[in-house]
Amino acid sequence: MNGSDTSQYSNLSVLVVEDNEVNQRVTSAMLQHFNIVADIVGNGQLAIECIAQKKYDLILMDCQMPVKNGFETTRYIRGLKQNPQKNFQTMPDVLIIAMTANASQDDMDACMAYGMNDFIAKPVELEIITHMLEKWFAWKN
Repeated sequence: MNGSDTSQYSNLSVLVVEDNEVNQRVTSAMLQHFNIVADIVGNGQLAIECIAQKKYDLILMDCQMPVKNGFETTRYIRGLKQNPQKNFQTMPDVLIIAMTANASQDDMDACMAYGMNDFIAKPVELEIITHMLEKWFAWKN
């Protein structure tokens, strides 16, 4: 990160899709360190409803959730490009970062195969969030 400026990412629109309330609070607090106020939902179906209403720069996506898991949700979002009548013109290209406790190479490969852009192993730490923001959004600054 450039110096101590933690506000450089404050203009990012972020959706956290995570069913565990503790992980929701921890991730939200880490994002607030960068002056990012994220929308938070507990499953993929709710995430789909959110993206119908708002454009996001980043979706942090838990992989294992009830109702609609992160893999199904990501595949749905990526498929929207083929379904233009659904008013999601910009969402198929949104950055989706998987968040999962399963951190093997096979798990990472599965995330990429479903259309996720990157992978964060749980437990998520501030250093990891910092690296992820620098990696994907440094060009915005």
